[in-house]
Amino acid sequence: MRTRCEGCGADMEFVSLEQAITLTGKTADEIQHSVLVDGLRSSTVGGEAVRICLRSLLEGLPVLRSLKAPQAS
Repeated sequence: MRTRCEGCGADMEFVSLEQAITLTGKTADEIQHSVLVDGLRSSTVGGEAVRICLRSLLEGLPVLRSLKAPQAS
């Protein structure tokens, strides 16, 4: 689904939360955390479920990978 992404400033491809999970191998909680904390861009259109900007998802993969990185002691 293409829609305007305010962060990108252009019409971008958006994916569902389920598609984002499949693409990244992360859990729904990890992706939602990244939306809230790390600036992963999302949108809801007409009461639909949250959609994730594909560009921000792909650009954010290093951030998403670090969510499960071991903590240095």
